[in-house]
Amino acid sequence: MGQPHWKLVGRRLGRGSQLSPAQALGLALVTARSLWQVAASIEQGWRCKWIYDVGQLPLCVYNNPSTTRFTFSVELIERPAKVRNIVAIKMPLPADGDYSSEMSTIRRHTAPPFATGYSGDWGAADALLAGADAWHSVVSGLLPSEALAITRAARSGDTELAASINKGFEPMSSTFKEFGSFRVIFAVAEIIGIGAFEPPRPVLGLHPEARARVAEAIYGLRSADSSAHD
Repeated sequence: MGQPHWKLVGRRLGRGSQLSPAQALGLALVTARSLWQVAASIEQGWRCKWIYDVGQLPLCVYNNPSTTRFTFSVELIERPAKVRNIVAIKMPLPADGDYSSEMSTIRRHTAPPFATGYSGDWGAADALLAGADAWHSVVSGLLPSEALAITRAARSGDTELAASINKGFEPMSSTFKEFGSFRVIFAVAEIIGIGAFEPPRPVLGLHPEARARVAEAIYGLRSADSSAHD
């Protein structure tokens, strides 16, 4: 598609940054997914600039290849990092587990205060201990105390405590990996009493056996958090 088309997409997403959060999210998901899935890597950086440079809010680039089927290379991260209001990137967990090397490489291609964070709750402790600027968490919105405990332990450099709390996360992380965090988090909300929720179709909720595992995981996670404060 030609350059004018992508500039139009940029204007749409830029306007989206001034909509309500729900409106902007819907616009971004529909438009950005189409953009990322068809973009060639050489053009991606410039399209990011067209999209984000028209907005005014601080924005984070999601490097989420499992969903978008597009991977931001380090060289490609450098381009949007130069755009005024792009201030961070969310990275997937590195396949080799070497957070330090990956962050060092990214930071050589970007300038402070550009922030590098990671998604994948099971890698949170390792990422933060290695010096990640952020943890893009699934559970923190519904289980903030537990997420904060592991964050504080890792930020303070308490490797032993972080490892102990992280062990409590393992059953929950196992359900994320097996069933998908998007589906699991709907079950979490209902189990902890926030309300009865189902994911939007065509995504299905968890079957009873899986929900029972999630409930056990929540109990274990809260037990680990309580022990950490004893």
